[in-house]
Amino acid sequence: MIRDLLARKRQLNEARTQEFNHQHKTPIRTALYIAMLCAIQHNLVMRNFYQKLVAQGKYKKVAITACIRKMNAILITMVRNNQEWQAD
Repeated sequence: MIRDLLARKRQLNEARTQEFNHQHKTPIRTALYIAMLCAIQHNLVMRNFYQKLVAQGKYKKVAITACIRKMNAILITMVRNNQEWQAD
């Protein structure tokens, strides 16, 4: 009986934690998505990567998500190496 109550309490806490995380990640996800839409229009590197993915048959939203991941990887590398953007 007590084991069942503890298991139920743990399930409720996990559900609350997941809901909390989802609510706080939504604005970040939206900002990254909008920034990537702008980058695809104006940044040659991202535009070429996006067009390559779409040409391979990826859905457009999947291609945008892949571009976001690529942008994050580039930004993390730039910060780690203390470099500025180089478009080559």
